Amino acid sequence: LLLRAMAVSPNAPTNQADCALARPVDPAMFSEIIRHIGIVKETITPTLGMRVGKYGRTTAYTEANITLLNATVNITYNTSGGRQRVARFVGQVISEAMSEGGDSGSLVVSTADRK
Repeated sequence: LLLRAMAVSPNAPTNQADCALARPVDPAMFSEIIRHIGIVKETITPTLGMRVGKYGRTTAYTEANITLLNATVNITYNTSGGRQRVARFVGQVISEAMSEGGDSGSLVVSTADRK
């Protein structure tokens, strides 16, 4: 069940996220536990140098340090029609490399307290 989606808008001056949140139709079919991370119950504000981790489909569990806060980045992507578009994202948190194609959507958490 899709709860909320935030689509990329190449025509907007800024984007903050490209994501979707979903709720399972039958929660009993899923576990709250993220492999190598555990259960995440709350959020925290990222800080420069914070050690973070994520579990992704391609790279499995990886960790990195946050290197930049409040970044503005331009991302080039291909549309379904094969055209290249550029979208600008603001307010982004940047870390050392920790993911590859197929990892998108992975939740990033602090390694210190799993938040």
